[in-house]
Amino acid sequence: MKQLALLAGLASLAATSGCVTSEPAGLVGSVQDFGGFASKPGATVQLYVFDRQSNNWEAAPDTTVTARTTPTNYGGRTIYSWTMDDVNLLETAADECRISPFCNPAPGDSSIRIQFREVGGDFSPLLTFDDGGVSCTVDAVSAGADLFGAAWNCKGVIFDELSVRIIG
Repeated sequence: MKQLALLAGLASLAATSGCVTSEPAGLVGSVQDFGGFASKPGATVQLYVFDRQSNNWEAAPDTTVTARTTPTNYGGRTIYSWTMDDVNLLETAADECRISPFCNPAPGDSSIRIQFREVGGDFSPLLTFDDGGVSCTVDAVSAGADLFGAAWNCKGVIFDELSVRIIG
């Protein structure tokens, strides 16, 4: 399963104008924190989950945050950090059979597909990374690359969503 490479403590890292920079723990019933960067000050960021019954992405209730208005400059880009704290993915998944492959999955045999969208922003859904993608981006920017180009070259194969394993 694809996992995001950034840890929440890497506040100094900016992936691209629009990215998710927290690693989901994948533990059922636990709350998780997510964070990243948006392209505009005060941008609205919303968590979306994939509903396997309707085959559509749907906004998860009560999962909207506002990006900060204080800019971060990194790799030639101006970006705005955001955090979404205390997200209970189990509640989110249970809303409408969003856990795969079964509505009542066996422990350790399920995942939930999530993505973050910058509502009305330049990049929606936000860019995510496989293991190593963030350090790849940091290395490229440190060598003089533009942030956007570095992040795009270092992104995961499936770069617009996360598949978070549900462990029961």
